[in-house]
Amino acid sequence: MKKSNLLLFVIILFTACNTQKQAARMIGKHGAVHPEILAKVCANNYPVKESTRVETRYIKGETITTPGEIIEVDCDTVINVKKYIGNKVTIPCPEIKKQVDTIYKDSIVIVENTARWKDLDGINDGLISDMDDLTLKNDKIKKWLWRSGILNAVLILLIILVERYFRKTKPSL
Repeated sequence: MKKSNLLLFVIILFTACNTQKQAARMIGKHGAVHPEILAKVCANNYPVKESTRVETRYIKGETITTPGEIIEVDCDTVINVKKYIGNKVTIPCPEIKKQVDTIYKDSIVIVENTARWKDLDGINDGLISDMDDLTLKNDKIKKWLWRSGILNAVLILLIILVERYFRKTKPSL
């Protein structure tokens, strides 16, 4: 009885653990048989995100010049100036300048795949954790480099002191 319980526990333990590759393989198998269910689950978990952007373009146009007309004015109402009484005076009007510009407004609909964003977020999180691990290792290496440098300096000083001590105490013959 104990052996069967232990065997059952081991079987459950090893069959319950799926790696990412095994899970992807299982989803691929079930997705080939029932693609509508897989599509529904993906649509519910990763909806498509739409956003609209309006772009306005301004195109400067040409200046259109319309020549001015010549207007005749009847000067019957002028009393004080005798030379204009009964005469008509022609007055030139200035030319008219109009600039014709064009403004285009384009609406651009951007459709984003949120499943891809989720995948990239997962990759980004993995890279951030790898970077943190490397930073910790780098800090440990720097700490050991400092320690080894200090130890080397102490050993060099010790060698110099020992050499000086033995120079002073040479045995006499």
